[in-house]
Amino acid sequence: MGTIGRSGVVGAVLAAAALLPSAAGADDGVPYAFSCSVGAPLTVHGHVPASVAAGEDLAVSDVRIRYTNPIGPVAYGGTRVTVPAPPGTSGSDLVVEVPETVTLGRRETYTSPPTSGTFRATGPPGTVVELRPSTLVVESASTVGGRLACDFAPDQSAFARTTIGGGPSSVTEASPEVLNRRVSGSFSGTSSYVHADAECDFAHVVYDGTYHPPGHPRRTGAYHIDVCITLGSDGRYRADGTFALRTIGRAVVTGVASGTSTVDTSTSPTRPSSDAALTLTITGGTKRFRDAGGTVELEGTSVFDLDQQTTLDTGELVGTVTPGRG
Repeated sequence: MGTIGRSGVVGAVLAAAALLPSAAGADDGVPYAFSCSVGAPLTVHGHVPASVAAGEDLAVSDVRIRYTNPIGPVAYGGTRVTVPAPPGTSGSDLVVEVPETVTLGRRETYTSPPTSGTFRATGPPGTVVELRPSTLVVESASTVGGRLACDFAPDQSAFARTTIGGGPSSVTEASPEVLNRRVSGSFSGTSSYVHADAECDFAHVVYDGTYHPPGHPRRTGAYHIDVCITLGSDGRYRADGTFALRTIGRAVVTGVASGTSTVDTSTSPTRPSSDAALTLTITGGTKRFRDAGGTVELEGTSVFDLDQQTTLDTGELVGTVTPGRG
């Protein structure tokens, strides 16, 4: 890369400004000097779990960049910061992108939207994995009327750090306590329903949403529940069907869903609510949940929109998992 004059350096700095993050571990972020800077650093922020099992995916979340412009107005477009797979991991680069053009006045600050990604933990147990940015590119900077490409010094502090532990078959990583937490937590989502179709004689309901496992407030798992509804002689509704959970570790847990619900129209005839209690019986899974059994108890409340034939759902998942032998 050729030498960049002062105006080019300024443009690069401002370009970087378009993306400045908060930190991983420390929410203020880590400031980084870069090759075409005029003195103002670019801050990078991100989060990783405290440890990751060897051979498992390392989830990197809430990666952002933040920059405070030290000079007069500048416009930049197509800004991106690249975070390569660090030693001890493999996978595609994680790229924080700001594709639109951003204009900053002097001392104005820009923070990029968060992004996330994953690397695979390939190093042996005990390996310390440290994440750092490698390059900054601005496709169009008004100070130079063209493209800027800058490097970050490799010896700067990591914005996120974790340690590789034992593999997923170890007692610690696949213990009941760990597995239970992965399929438990508060959930929220929506459902859609029809009164009858080719699969269900009375009503067909499909629920989708996310849940937050205990101890992971920034990370979410996902659920999908597909059930047929029948009306029992006791006036309670019966649900039977299937479910799938995707955990924060990207394992998939599948099985059979069954339970009951009641509908209350006393508060609002046009927006009734329903209290449901379902048992999700685990029959299959991947990764740590391979050959696992057990159940996930779901207790929740749904508020109906009768016109749209949808609901808003909230509640709790509580897992009781039996690890597989493999």
